[in-house]
Amino acid sequence: MVMMLNKKELIVLLYLFFLAGISGVIAQNKQIALVDSMIVQAEKSRDHDMEKSWAISQKALSLSIGLKYNRGIAFSYKNIATISMFRSDFDFAIATYHKAIGLFNIEHFMKGVSDCSNNIALSYSMNSKFDSALLYYKKTLQIEEWIDDKVAIAQTYENIGVVYYYRGNSKLALSQFLKAAIIFYKIGDYSLLNRTIVSISAVISDNGYHELSVKLHKVALFMAIYFGDLRIMSTCYNNIGFSYSNLGEYNLALEYLNYSLEIKERLEDKEGMMITLGVVGSIYRQQERYDLSNQMYTNIIKISEEVDDKRQTAIGLTYIGENLRAQGVLDKAINYYLHSLEILMPLRAMNEIRDNYLYLAIANYKLGFHEKAKFNYHQYKAYSDSTSLN
Repeated sequence: MVMMLNKKELIVLLYLFFLAGISGVIAQNKQIALVDSMIVQAEKSRDHDMEKSWAISQKALSLSIGLKYNRGIAFSYKNIATISMFRSDFDFAIATYHKAIGLFNIEHFMKGVSDCSNNIALSYSMNSKFDSALLYYKKTLQIEEWIDDKVAIAQTYENIGVVYYYRGNSKLALSQFLKAAIIFYKIGDYSLLNRTIVSISAVISDNGYHELSVKLHKVALFMAIYFGDLRIMSTCYNNIGFSYSNLGEYNLALEYLNYSLEIKERLEDKEGMMITLGVVGSIYRQQERYDLSNQMYTNIIKISEEVDDKRQTAIGLTYIGENLRAQGVLDKAINYYLHSLEILMPLRAMNEIRDNYLYLAIANYKLGFHEKAKFNYHQYKAYSDSTSLN
């Protein structure tokens, strides 16, 4: 039996359906607003509490999937990928960034695409895959220039500079850092400008201007404390310690390096920890405390193998070789240098290749292998000329 409704009853029923639809839309909008708020909270908490940031992003991801909210899913993936990158889980980070890019493309949100592409490049760079890093940075730069995102353009210039820096080309690195600094200054973003000043100061230190580098880094450290930028604080402490070690002020250097390690451990910054451990190891070598020095380099190799960072593995091997050379165990030292070079050559890590050839030249000369020493020295000079700032 079909129930017939009169006109008034039909109007009431339609009105109820309308209200139900409206309330459903309102409820969904509230849920979407909640997801957006969680995404902002996750990104803000990332640098000082990654566990909290991860948990918030996972919850936002689950809610977004239930709502079929593509932007929420994409931003959640992006933050999860960034935390994974900071934890040196590069393969997972890159795969997750690609998921986010697919969704950002569906939403025609090119800023999201460029940010993820930039971080894919950064992941490759942190994992010493410099050719892949440069390829992605150049792709990213094209998108950023198209959407006229000046902050992103400057950050990409700086990241390209970091790749050149790791490859040992100080002049090209400095040119990219200066491009970035000019843009940050023009748009008045002094927090990001400060990060670039740190990069410039590192190049200055590597080229022997240690006292100037200390002064610049201390200014950058003051600004990093002001902005609450823990990652830049840890980098400043590391680089000041490095410059003090080059000036022979080892106790002061170790003090700053320990500050750096404390922050990097809090941030779970394994890449940064390896860099600082390397500087500490070099100080112990200068002090002829070889057991402690070898322990630092062994720790580097252990961490680098965990995160698959071949460049840092090679650096650890090189400096264990240096400790052996300093103790007169030249044959074993040479084996460590050669093993390091095998790893470094495909990476085209010019600074480290250059240094290994110098150490090989010295060791072979002391052993009386003068032709080998001569060849090694010529290789050292060739790489030295290609990495010079002048």
